[in-house]
Amino acid sequence: MQKQPLIYWLKWLISVVFVVILYFRITDLHAIHFDIDQLMANHWPLVLLSFLLVIVNWGLEALKWQILLRHSIPVQWFDALKYVLSGVTLGFITPGRTGEFAGRMILLPEGKRLQTIVLSMLGGIAQIIPIVLFGMFISVFNTFHVVGQTIDIILLSIALLCFVVTYFFFNRCCEWHWLRTYLLKIDVSSAILPTLQQKIVVMAFAFLRFGVFVLQYALLLKAADIPFAASFAPIGWMLLLQSFSPAVALLDLGVRGNIALWVFTAFSLMNNSVLAAVFLVWFINLCFPALVGYFFILQWKKQNSLNNVAAH
Repeated sequence: MQKQPLIYWLKWLISVVFVVILYFRITDLHAIHFDIDQLMANHWPLVLLSFLLVIVNWGLEALKWQILLRHSIPVQWFDALKYVLSGVTLGFITPGRTGEFAGRMILLPEGKRLQTIVLSMLGGIAQIIPIVLFGMFISVFNTFHVVGQTIDIILLSIALLCFVVTYFFFNRCCEWHWLRTYLLKIDVSSAILPTLQQKIVVMAFAFLRFGVFVLQYALLLKAADIPFAASFAPIGWMLLLQSFSPAVALLDLGVRGNIALWVFTAFSLMNNSVLAAVFLVWFINLCFPALVGYFFILQWKKQNSLNNVAAH
């Protein structure tokens, strides 16, 4: 009962910040509404399909989260979706979506929250692997490079190796005494970590989700008169640079837009419609899921969290 007022004030804080951030994001959208209106008027089937893929995108993420939680807190897919979308909401109102980890935990019972941090880390590593792999592929077969073809491939190969080893040998790493000491109260026992088979399934969903994300961009860029074949390389570089740019974690939207502007200009594909398409993908993949997650947070109650988990 003592913590109930804290939940109440947290809801109010989240509500105020969410409404303010959403207002500014809609204002950003209004600034390029003419180009977005043209996309929707001239190519509405492509825009509609890209919008519908938002459901597939976050549905796959919910499947990933459900599998990762299986040994810690067995939940149904819809419950996993609520946790994921709550994370999107807090990520939406924090720089670089840094609050997404916390957002996935707040609907969970108190005794289970900390141990899901490592599970969320695993899910994040799984999602970055297809981005790096795709970056390596376009580095080999494309003339555009950030530093140079050889250096880009070497750096991406090292990054890919580190992510793959960390992901698949994470259970072994958690057995190191110094790591257990560093993580303090966070449960990293093998009993809550996914098995190798489950990691492979999570990885498969990560690749599918990455494919859906690329397809969303390709569809809207097609609406902006960029052929599918010409769009994949700049999409890959844009996602890769956005994922590894430290400035994104601080400024998020502005840096993402500048990276997209730089990459598509380098490919001689930049125009107002392309900028509108890139922004629209970001908007529909975050703003609408964040709005749904916001309503889940409004229903947040300590007792409900405990009861939901107990029911499973």
